[in-house]
Amino acid sequence: TGFLGAATVCRLLSLDRAVRIYALIRDPARWPALASRLPCGRVVPVIGDVRRPGLGLDLAEERTMARRVGRVVHLAADITFSHSLAETRATNVTGTEYLLDAVRRWPGLRQFAYVSTAFVAGRRTGWIPERDNGPDAGWDNPYEQSKYEAERVVRDSAVPWIILRPSTIVCDGVSGAVTQVNAIHVALRMLSARVVPPLPGDRDTFLAVAPVDSIAEAAVRALARAAPQPADLPIVLRGTKPPLRDWSAAALRARACAPRWPGASAPAGTAAAGTG
Repeated sequence: TGFLGAATVCRLLSLDRAVRIYALIRDPARWPALASRLPCGRVVPVIGDVRRPGLGLDLAEERTMARRVGRVVHLAADITFSHSLAETRATNVTGTEYLLDAVRRWPGLRQFAYVSTAFVAGRRTGWIPERDNGPDAGWDNPYEQSKYEAERVVRDSAVPWIILRPSTIVCDGVSGAVTQVNAIHVALRMLSARVVPPLPGDRDTFLAVAPVDSIAEAAVRALARAAPQPADLPIVLRGTKPPLRDWSAAALRARACAPRWPGASAPAGTAAAGTG
């Protein structure tokens, strides 16, 4: 029921008319809003929690999943930068361990896709290969570190895994509408309100950001093309990318005409995405 999870489910359903999805739902209260947008009967909600051993499933549910599920896409994550490392690890690392422990016993499992983040690179600069680049550079927040540690858990597992690393998601789609505020929007709001001083930067520098529907599209197509052996698959922007000057202009426009930021828009040019 998360932002990227919901978009990915919708894209999977639209590309594969025969697919049936079992969605692990931690908060049942959030399910009706998503279910109302989905084809009836093709998505089965399963109440559970990756933070609990066995995902909190009863024996009958576990047997059903083991018998019918061939591909697992792990999108559950704690994305709050202000949480402590212990809090973030509970979902991002321990939750990944519990999920892997459950699915490794499923005889029909063909693929385990872990949706990570490009920012497992942390403070590393320069050319960053799509692989485990080690922890030496450090990280800027517990989220980045926990996602790196979760990647290591996946790599050390015996399941047929792939890792997807999307960049920052900034809006819903081609309209640029913002319905989930994240660190990018908070930073723009603080800059436009002059709460913090201007940040130094080259106005022509491109920012690696994307709308959620394009990330979901790229992820689903990467899953379909992925080989069965372990692999790292980056999700990168292709085509027009907004430079820093466009983002600063968007912040000023939002300050002038959109007091409530969820109604603001991201700059044009964030809609094209692909896999690379």
